[in-house]
Amino acid sequence: GGHFGKPGNPGDAFARRGVSYTLKKPFFKICHNSEMTSSVEQTSTNAGDKEYLASVNVELGPVVSNLPGGLGRHSLVTRVDVGGRLSEEKTVTPYTSTTVINKDIIPLTSSTLKDPVVIASKTGMVVCGEGMPGWEMKRKGGECRIRGYRGLGEVSQAVSGTLELRIPTNIQKKVLKN
Repeated sequence: GGHFGKPGNPGDAFARRGVSYTLKKPFFKICHNSEMTSSVEQTSTNAGDKEYLASVNVELGPVVSNLPGGLGRHSLVTRVDVGGRLSEEKTVTPYTSTTVINKDIIPLTSSTLKDPVVIASKTGMVVCGEGMPGWEMKRKGGECRIRGYRGLGEVSQAVSGTLELRIPTNIQKKVLKN
């Protein structure tokens, strides 16, 4: 089992023990890159609370394609989690989460250069159902983490995006040679 959370935060998961089974490419005819994982585990919090989790995770992607006219690349990853929590009081709480990550890379300089100047964008969306444990929301929200915002694990929905201008440091040499 691993350790999660910090001592002193009573609701954080402190230890997780369990078993998981992963199938690689179970949806090969739909998506070449796919994975399905099922798991059963016991968690313990710093406050001594225990619960049992059972879940199935399906991930499709990344599905990578060229943008129209060969002007860059596009990729998409989708993850869906369905599970349930069983408390020590024998209360069952179902939960779900969906994550979608979109990435695009568009060159701004000649595609004949080995390392062209590019614009790279990444957008992500995470939606978690109400039964999702807080530490799981933090883990799943990693794709939509907001710098400087500590409460991301407390929210059930997040959308984020980045836009980068990537300029290789050795571009001067290559431009002068051409």
